[in-house]
Amino acid sequence: MLNLGTDPHEKTTLIVVSLILLLIQIMFGPQTGIFDAHPNFMLLLACMWGFSRGSESGVIAGFLSGLAYDIMVNTPFGLMTLVLTIAGFLSRLLQRNLISTDPKFAVLLTLGLSILAEFVVGIFIFVFGLEGNIIYALFGRMIASSIYTSLCAIPLVFILNKFMRD
Repeated sequence: MLNLGTDPHEKTTLIVVSLILLLIQIMFGPQTGIFDAHPNFMLLLACMWGFSRGSESGVIAGFLSGLAYDIMVNTPFGLMTLVLTIAGFLSRLLQRNLISTDPKFAVLLTLGLSILAEFVVGIFIFVFGLEGNIIYALFGRMIASSIYTSLCAIPLVFILNKFMRD
């Protein structure tokens, strides 16, 4: 994965990428839908911090990015904050326990975490009446959004891996 030490260059790179992802989510996230699915750049942000800096940083990044997502999107407030906080924690936990340093593995973990996050969101949007069809709420949006988010993770993981090694 991304092995970060205490090098200020590495921290600066992560902060810059975080700000870029936040801007991309705000500016392009709603307009880049395919089959009513939108990439979740905030999930990528939580996973990126979790993979690279550990569970604590993943939790903090997940909480802050989830809060930003909840402010921007019409979902029950606090839902994405909870989901992304858990995803940030699980990203490092899964990466460490499955013992892999391959960047491709980060993309697969992002896909798994995205499926889990979208499934939980689907349950809540159905329960809160934002979606009337349980099958669509759980699977229609979940599959498309998860694949879309994981495809967006591919360049991010490889770019970060290159910058962190240099």
